Amino acid sequence: MLNDRVRTILIVAVSLVWVANYTASIINPNYKPDPAINAPFLAVIGALVASGRGGGKSDPKPPKEDESE
Repeated sequence: MLNDRVRTILIVAVSLVWVANYTASIINPNYKPDPAINAPFLAVIGALVASGRGGGKSDPKPPKEDESE
């Protein structure tokens, strides 16, 4: 598994490449980013975020306190 620091670096790097893809049209007006590129970026970022949260697994419920005391 990835540790938190590596996961955060990967999320930031993928996000920056995603942003660069869209801001490239400012530098080159003839460049139009393909809308289909969103799916792979979302999948990668989603998988990285989910792996940091336990892969969708919920935390076990804490035991109830005994109120009979």
